[in-house]
Formats: sequence, C-alpha cells, structure tokens
Amino acid sequence: MGASLGIPNSAEGLAKTQDALDHARKLHAGQSRKDEGGPFILHPREVASLLYAAGAPDHVIAAGALHDLIEKTPAVAFDLRARFGSRVAALVELERVLRDSRELAPAASDDEQGIVGSDARPRRS
Repeated sequence: MGASLGIPNSAEGLAKTQDALDHARKLHAGQSRKDEGGPFILHPREVASLLYAAGAPDHVIAAGALHDLIEKTPAVAFDLRARFGSRVAALVELERVLRDSRELAPAASDDEQGIVGSDARPRRS
C-alpha cells in the first residue's frame, strides 16, 4: 500500500485509476489547496483512496481522481472521454453538475434533508 494513499503502489488491476492519478498530477501541478496550502493533488488522491477503500470499481476510482479537472485545469470533458472512456467522463461531469446545483440551491438544515442522528441516513416517511 502507498504510504498515506491507501491504493496499492502497483495499482494492479486499476489501470484507469493509475492513469487518472498520473493525469491529475500533471494537470494540477503547481496548484495548492485553499484551506491548507498543500499541493492540490492531495485532494484527488484522498478521494481515490476513499473510493478504493469502499470497494469501488476502477472506473469510479478514476473518476474520483479526475473530478476537479474540468473546473480547475484546462481539461475538457471531450478530452477525458477520449482518454478514459465515456463512463469515467460521465461520472466526472455528473459530479460537477451536482456540485453546481448544490451551490445554487439554498442550504437546507439536516432536518429538512431528512438526516437524523450520527449515521446520517435519510428518514423514511
């Protein structure tokens, strides 16, 4: 396992993930995180690590590693589709659309979202 990444160093069987992490590293080079000031690439690597730990398939982990490329780098959806395939590109685009819609919507309280308790599962009616 990588030191703090949680994805095997060899990424055996995770070809898209390895390519996505390499691509994200190149495109996010020189960028830093707003909150901590560290290298921005740590965020996509952390997302990929969480998805890997959750047992997500290769294309989902790859999309997680790439999820900020369209808005934070010169990358465009067409390029991601050509390099990583339509499933990865669609997931990246979906995450961006969902994030944009959350930013436009008024903030709802946990109660309005149906979230109760520490397990944060929606309440059933």
